[in-house]
Amino acid sequence: MDPPASFSGFSSDLFNLLQYLCMLSAILIPVIWKIYVFNTEFRFYGRHVFYGFCVMLTSLLSIPLALRNPGDPSNARDAVAWIFVKLLKVPQLFGITVEARGLKNFDVKGPFIVVCNHQTSLDLIPMCSVLPSRCASMAKRELMYAGPFGLAFLLSGGVFVDRRPGKSRDTIERTVRQLKQKNAGLWIFPEGTRNHAGGLLPFKKGAFLMAVQGQFPVIPVIISSYSAFYDLAARKFESGKVIVTVLPPVSSKPYTVDSIQNFVDDVTSSMLAVYELSSKEALSGSVGCSAEKHDS
Repeated sequence: MDPPASFSGFSSDLFNLLQYLCMLSAILIPVIWKIYVFNTEFRFYGRHVFYGFCVMLTSLLSIPLALRNPGDPSNARDAVAWIFVKLLKVPQLFGITVEARGLKNFDVKGPFIVVCNHQTSLDLIPMCSVLPSRCASMAKRELMYAGPFGLAFLLSGGVFVDRRPGKSRDTIERTVRQLKQKNAGLWIFPEGTRNHAGGLLPFKKGAFLMAVQGQFPVIPVIISSYSAFYDLAARKFESGKVIVTVLPPVSSKPYTVDSIQNFVDDVTSSMLAVYELSSKEALSGSVGCSAEKHDS
């Protein structure tokens, strides 16, 4: 029995369309690739778009895994970070080598606060490469509405901070209670915004107030400068090396609410010294495409 004429016509049109798309791809792909290779600005935006796609894909894939135990901080490492680093291999895709130092300093028994410098959205690469177990993170409230990212963040025990006047105190008290209940850690970027200028911006006090109120240790984490391979002003986004240093936990017990600025200053000064040294080393390091981890 012969197929209907309408089906034959549809098959012919579909075949012609596929042929056209194949010929168009054969022409466009080499052209786009040449532009990507030789045009720094085009490569900058192209890599950013692909990076955003990787973040959203990670979020989508992690949601079913996190739904097994919603709100558990362990989902941050066991679902989100695992998919981002191990399954999708995002650091390798972008040619970014992550060398981690002092990971043994994450070995604390109770709740803890991680404070880390913040440069760009690329911080997810070193962060996910070293993220300790039972550690969620904090982000601005606006990211709650960032599609699957916001949902995956919540399912991983993430805390959204409301920066409106009078709201931060409620967030601190509620978060301290949650960390104690879950015996978890919280990763915070105390600069409060991305810092493209190098060095460290002044730290906000919220993370340290949490530590003092809950009597939690603060674990400083320093990500070396990206300036060798990433520059927003110059529209440069290449491959390179990042050194992540985890310093020993700093006890919050010697500090009070009244001496909170001393707490902030002590941690900031130790982090800045490591940032400067590790950034110089990363700048002189060779470019690679694998993740390295060392406990020394």
